[in-house]
Amino acid sequence: FTNFLPVLVHANINVQATIGTPSITYGVTPDLDVNLSLPLIETYLNVKVNDTVPDPRLPQFMLRDCSTTGSPDDPNTCKPGEIRPTMINRQAADRAVGFGDLLLRFKYIVLRDKPVDLAAGLSVSFPSGDPDNFQGTGNYPLQPELVVSKVIAERFEPLLNLSVNINADDVSRSSFRWAV
Repeated sequence: FTNFLPVLVHANINVQATIGTPSITYGVTPDLDVNLSLPLIETYLNVKVNDTVPDPRLPQFMLRDCSTTGSPDDPNTCKPGEIRPTMINRQAADRAVGFGDLLLRFKYIVLRDKPVDLAAGLSVSFPSGDPDNFQGTGNYPLQPELVVSKVIAERFEPLLNLSVNINADDVSRSSFRWAV
């Protein structure tokens, strides 16, 4: 004999991260820059779960709050001797501090002061952070990038950034990125 008992679950999941990213950039040549970034991340996870499980001995398995009294004519009012649903409240919290994924970036200026300025970049991320603590991805993303810009009237410089974020572990999770 199999019985299905309805359970009402309210879950509240809270994840917070405080990130500080020290970074160093070195100009190898006037056109080539190398950048290294290693974020320091503090993560906090808090999970609260409230379960309401009705007593399986009740034929209708109703989820009613029997802690209040009401009118005897109200069908939702608990009857004398009626068994209340079981309320289960659980909470878990954890905090972790650690380094995130190491990011190595290269940028090379291909054209300067031509009709437009053009730069090409390549970013590689190394999984040095802990994915279980929300401090890293656990994979090797590779991001080639193209930046087009033009200085107008010595004050205004519109930019167009185009890149592909390639997930080396699962190419189907890759994405195209752009910014204007």
